[in-house]
Amino acid sequence: MSFHKIHISYTRLNSNWLILLIAVIGIGIFQAIPGPHILDDAYITFRYSRNIDAGLGFVYNLNEPVQGSTTPLYTLLLALIAKFIGPKTIPTISFSIGLIADVLNVWFLFRIARHLLQHDLAAYILSMVFLFSSFRLNLARGGMETSLFITLLLAMYFFYLLNRKVYSSAFLAALLILMRIDGVLAVIPVAVHALFVYKERALKASLIVICILIPWFSWAYWYFGNPLPHSIIAKMAAYQELDARSTLIFLLTFLGTGTVGPYRQVLVILPGLVTAIFLIIFGLKWIRAGHQESMVVITYPFLYYLVMTIRGAPMFFCWYYLPLMPGFLILFFGSLLYITGNLSSYQRFWFPNSVLFFSGTIFIAIPALLMHIQPGWGISRDVENLYKQTSVEIANQVKDGSLILAPDIGTIGWYLDKAHILDPVGLVSPISLLYLNRGGVSLFRWK
Repeated sequence: MSFHKIHISYTRLNSNWLILLIAVIGIGIFQAIPGPHILDDAYITFRYSRNIDAGLGFVYNLNEPVQGSTTPLYTLLLALIAKFIGPKTIPTISFSIGLIADVLNVWFLFRIARHLLQHDLAAYILSMVFLFSSFRLNLARGGMETSLFITLLLAMYFFYLLNRKVYSSAFLAALLILMRIDGVLAVIPVAVHALFVYKERALKASLIVICILIPWFSWAYWYFGNPLPHSIIAKMAAYQELDARSTLIFLLTFLGTGTVGPYRQVLVILPGLVTAIFLIIFGLKWIRAGHQESMVVITYPFLYYLVMTIRGAPMFFCWYYLPLMPGFLILFFGSLLYITGNLSSYQRFWFPNSVLFFSGTIFIAIPALLMHIQPGWGISRDVENLYKQTSVEIANQVKDGSLILAPDIGTIGWYLDKAHILDPVGLVSPISLLYLNRGGVSLFRWK
């Protein structure tokens, strides 16, 4: 091995350790020290895990096998760990998993970005944008499965793109789908690319995915009566008044601001949205200029936008967006490299690095400023705090099996563990779907 190759390998090794150190420090200061800030929906998964640990089955309410959690793998993981250190620690367990996962996410994203962008500084800045994103930091403290979902997503890309390990990628793809069913949208671009590039190995890899998924979906069909999460059906019924236009507004808001809002002023969204469209156009030119492999990563957020818009999905749930960030960031930074790479030789000497630093600063600062000015319900956690306070106050009055109608079932269901929770949206109470108005005039129709 030549001295030049040894120097490159040594430099890359130092870069890998450096980004890992930055990730540990950043996650420690901005996530671990502030502590958990649990989202209401996270408590739904926590209650399922606690009931599994107690031997009551995969249920939210006793003797009601309804798959109200969209993350079966995470639910089982929390229940497994709780077996050793106690069910009361489940929120802490989830928060701790998120910390470890996010350190790995920064490291994985840096390695993937450096491989696809072929530019160390761009990969560093991109990773810092992800690490210090206020939107990500807020939601990462929420106790959801999202951080681990992103770890599986990036690990799948890492083993597929950098190590060419098709079978390992297939294993991670199956876990990704079990972590959250919409993970299939991220797997599709990888599978299509593998079919063209690896062919026979891709077909064998698909058998790995099938062999992992069939046992769960077969058991879910037998136990729940439906292999898919019931919460998907419930949300489609509860938010039936939504259409493609309302979904698209939320999706474009995230694309233009890096957060969800909501923002009623068009001028808040428009500058960033125009900039994003500009970067997407030049990002596609960057892909055509010899970076076609990036499509494996970049296709996912666009496919997600397309499917959710067609479905008219309720995209005001903030945690839906975080897994889309890696694909968008790689496309945006690829666009910046393409634009600055076509400048004169004098400009290329100093201008590209300045553009990267400036863009990274803007990508971090704008969402942070908007979230400070108008945080929105998904960011503030005010509702969760009120539910917790109320539940703690009335806990002694709640007897085993007491029926409680809960406006949101997460926090209330966790702290009132003896109660039978009736969910008006129908996530864990299928009977509620009978009262939803399918005419679209009002949300509920009570008999």
